[in-house]
Amino acid sequence: MEDLSSLQLSEEDIKSLKETFYHQAVELVELLTQDVLLLEGSKDKGERLKTIKRIFHTLKGDSASIGLKGLSSLTHKAEDLLHAIESGLVEIDSDLTDILLNIADCVHEAIDKSLAGADTPHIPIMMKNIDSFLNERSGEHDKSDTNASSIFGEYQRLLLADYRKQGREVYNIRLSFSEDCHMKSAGVVLILQHLTGIGDIIRTSPPQDAKEIEYADAIEVVIASTMARNEIQKFCSIPGVVGNVTVEEFKEQDIAIIPKDLSPTQDSFVTQKTISPAATIRVESEKMDKIMDLVGELVIGRSMIAQLLLEFEERFPREEMLGRFASASSFVERSLSDLQRSVMNLRMMPIDKVFKRFPRVVRDLAKAGDKDIRLIIHGEDTEVDKGLVDVIGEPLIHIVRNAIDHGIETVEERNALGKDIQGTIFLEAYHQGNDIVIEVKDDGRGIDTKLIKEKAIEKGLISNDELEKISDDDAIDFIFLPGFSTAKVLSEVSGRGIGMDVVKTVVEGLRGGIKVKSELGVGTTFILRFPLTLAIIKAILFNVSNRLFAIPLVSVKEITRVFVKDISLVNNKEVLRLREKVIPLIRLERIVNIDRRGTRRDKLYVIVVNIEDRDIGIIVDRLVGEEELVIKSVVSHRLVNTSMIGGASILGNGQVVLILNPSAIVKKAGVRAIGNEQASVSA
Repeated sequence: MEDLSSLQLSEEDIKSLKETFYHQAVELVELLTQDVLLLEGSKDKGERLKTIKRIFHTLKGDSASIGLKGLSSLTHKAEDLLHAIESGLVEIDSDLTDILLNIADCVHEAIDKSLAGADTPHIPIMMKNIDSFLNERSGEHDKSDTNASSIFGEYQRLLLADYRKQGREVYNIRLSFSEDCHMKSAGVVLILQHLTGIGDIIRTSPPQDAKEIEYADAIEVVIASTMARNEIQKFCSIPGVVGNVTVEEFKEQDIAIIPKDLSPTQDSFVTQKTISPAATIRVESEKMDKIMDLVGELVIGRSMIAQLLLEFEERFPREEMLGRFASASSFVERSLSDLQRSVMNLRMMPIDKVFKRFPRVVRDLAKAGDKDIRLIIHGEDTEVDKGLVDVIGEPLIHIVRNAIDHGIETVEERNALGKDIQGTIFLEAYHQGNDIVIEVKDDGRGIDTKLIKEKAIEKGLISNDELEKISDDDAIDFIFLPGFSTAKVLSEVSGRGIGMDVVKTVVEGLRGGIKVKSELGVGTTFILRFPLTLAIIKAILFNVSNRLFAIPLVSVKEITRVFVKDISLVNNKEVLRLREKVIPLIRLERIVNIDRRGTRRDKLYVIVVNIEDRDIGIIVDRLVGEEELVIKSVVSHRLVNTSMIGGASILGNGQVVLILNPSAIVKKAGVRAIGNEQASVSA
C-alpha cells in the first residue's frame, strides 16, 4: 500500500487525509474498547473476535497508508495475538482483556499524537509486552540455542502453517558476523531492518535484545518470504556486517494444523458496511457552533422585527402596507422557527457518546478496588445537546468512582449481608418533559446521614442545637460542600481529582440540578437534570425594582399574584400559603443586592420554581412576559454574583436581560438563612 510520501499531494491534502484518518480511527478505537469489554462474557466469542480483528486490520491498513509505520506494526502484532486466540493457544480471560485494552490505549495515544506529527514511545514497549504475553501463554522461554528450530513454540508453529497455506516459503537464514563488525547488536538491527523488506520475520536466535549477541559468531533468522532462496542469499550481503550467509528451507516436523473454521478468511477482514456519503457528513464542531451563533443572531433579529411591527401598528394603524408587512414578518418567523429547530436537532447527539466510556471505567475501578461489579446501562440512545456531551463525562465518572469506592461493598461484606456478591451500578438517561434526566444508582451501603451530621458538627457547619432540625435530605447536601468528606482514608480510586462540590458546580453551570436519594444498606441514587437545549431557551421576563431579569420557563411551576398581607412569617422567614401548602419565599432584591427604596408595592407576583422536588417562591414586582432568548455567556457583572447568572440575552428593543439560575438563587438564599441563624445562635 502506498504511503503519503509516494504521492504528489499538497500539504493541505495531507493535512485533510490525516484529519480524516484521525476521526475514523478514534471511532474505531472506541468500538474496539467496547468489543474487548464484551468479549470475555460473550456467548458468541468467534463473531466478537472477528469484529475485533476487522478493526485492527482496518487500523493497520489506514495507518500504513498515511505513513504511521509504528502504529501499523503494533496493529499487525495485535493481529498475531488474535490469531493465537483463534487457534486456541490463548485463553479468553481477564488477563487477555487487560492486554487488549492496553493495546487500545496505546493505539489511541498514537492516533492522538499523529496529528501533531509526534512519535509514540510506548509502541515498542507494547509490542514487547504482546510478545511476552504470547510466549508465556504458549509455554516458551528465552533460550540461546543457535538452532532456531529447536526453540519453536506452539505459537510460531501455527504461524508457519499459516504462511505455508498462503503460499510463502519459510527459510532458516544463518548470517555469520563479519570480522569488521565490532558492534554486533547494531549489526543485528541493520540485518533485521534489511530482512523486513523481503518478508515476515518469525524468529531470531539469539533474540535481538539478548546480551549474548555481542559474544555470538552468527545470528539465525526464520523468515517467511516469496523470494527465491538464491535471491535471498544475495540480498543478505551487507558489507562490514555480514560475512557468510547460508539459506535453507526451514523444516519443522511438528507443525500444528490450524482448524479450518479458525483460520483467517477473506470474510474476517471485510470492512464494516460503508455508509453512503449522502447519508452522513462529518462537520467540525466549530462550524456547527458558528451556525448556531448565526441562528441565535437571527432569533434576536426576529424579536427586533416583531418590536418594530408593534411600533409601526401604533403609529400608522391605517397604513395599507401594514398587512403585507405583518404577513412577511409572519413568514420569516415561521421559516426561522423551522431553521432553528433543524439546527437544534443537529446539535443533538446520543448520550451513548458519554455512556460508552463507562464499561471500561467500571471494570478498571472495580479491579483496583478488588470488587465484583456489573454495569447496567439504559437509555443510551437518548439525545442530548452537544454542549452537555462535551462536559458531563468527568462529573459522571466522579459519581461512579465514589459509588465503587464508598458505596459498593466488597464480596465478603455483601456475602455477610445476604446480598448478591456482585454489586450493580445502573446508568440511565431519559427525557422528562423539557428536561434530560441522568441517573446513577448503586445497590451498595447507602449514605450514613448520622456520620455526615457528625462531620458537619466537627467542621462547624451546624451546631448541636440545630442537629435535631436538620433532615436527612438536608444532611446529604453537605457532601456538595468543598472539602467535605466522611472518608477516613483516601484510596487510589477516589479521593483524587474533582470533588462533589465541583460536580455540582458543573451541573449548575449547565443550568441543571442534582439530587441525591439514599437508603442505608440499600443504595444511593444521584439524579441529574438538565434543560433539553443549552443555546436557546424560553424564559419568563420580570422586573424587580425596575431592573429586568429572566428565569428559564422549564424551572417555573406556576405564577401567582399576591397581596403583601398574604405573606406570613414562620420562624422569622417569609412564606406563602398556596392551596394548603406552605411555600418558602425569596426576595430577589436581597440576594442580588438591589436598592428597593421608592419601589414598595402592595401587590406582588410570586414565581414558584421547583428545585430538587421543592417548591420555592421568588417575589417579583411585575411580569413582562414570555420570550425566547439566545443565551450569551457572562464573564462578570458589577451588581450580581456571576454564579447566580445562567447567561444574558438581547431583546428585540436592544435591551440586555440577565438570565438567572434558579438553583443558585435558592442555594444563595439558603446559605444566607443558615448564616443568619448561626449568627443569632452564637450571639
